[in-house]
Amino acid sequence: MTGRPVSPLAAGSPWNEIEGRTCASVLWRAIVRAVSPAETNFAEEEDDEESPDERAVGGLGRAGAGGCRARAGGGNSVEKTIDQLPMYGGVDRRMDPPTAQADDTFIAAATREFGSRRKASESFVEEGARDYRRGDDRMAMRRFNQGWLLDPTNPGAFHGFAVVLHERGRDCDAVKMGERALNLNLSRPIALADVGAHYALCAAADRTLTAEARSRYLARSRDLLQRASTMAPGNDYIYEQWGRALYASGDYRGAWEKVHRQRELGGTPDGRTMNLLRAKMPEPN
Repeated sequence: MTGRPVSPLAAGSPWNEIEGRTCASVLWRAIVRAVSPAETNFAEEEDDEESPDERAVGGLGRAGAGGCRARAGGGNSVEKTIDQLPMYGGVDRRMDPPTAQADDTFIAAATREFGSRRKASESFVEEGARDYRRGDDRMAMRRFNQGWLLDPTNPGAFHGFAVVLHERGRDCDAVKMGERALNLNLSRPIALADVGAHYALCAAADRTLTAEARSRYLARSRDLLQRASTMAPGNDYIYEQWGRALYASGDYRGAWEKVHRQRELGGTPDGRTMNLLRAKMPEPN
């Protein structure tokens, strides 16, 4: 359970519930090859349609045989370019005329294609999720940035930032992005579970937190996970997340309770995380 959870990939994920349309690869090539900001080498990517099996593979931190996601690059080396930072690193893109012009062209083209900036933003966020499911965190971050550029109030873009940051081992930064998503009314149960898990992982990892701050983070984690389970009591993924959060906080008996509930709901706990939990506490009968 020290493995880094990632956003859910299964059917039922908020990233599979984007209203309207799913973007075809040919369309993406047509738009982004010509006008997408900070875009490179997209035209050479394979035209990969998502299979039912890909949609069925899920889970925050499903490491181990048959469930480990491929990583694009290693460590934080992927953040050497500005398109690998949430919101392009917070720089004012309007201060650079060529960048501002490219952004305007991109926004206009995407808006024409999808009918509105919000719909375009949702489609780019969905495409980022597809890239993420394929294990390409670099391209996923690009797409989430483009989704944010199209609509800075889209909570899905911030949720996307959070899960990529988590994947890069930056759970405390993921918490910040998750909170921004929640402030923009992100309320999907799986997303709440993601942010709840990130809070617990940050509390465990950040040795600079005071005891009071750590307690506050763990309380926030519990609140979000409880809300998620109340909204979707039959979702086994939420209990997997809850178990990881409890493991991170040192509550191994509580973690086992969530593992058992996950199994009752038809879920299969990840083998690697089970080994870590068993090393801390034998499985109760």
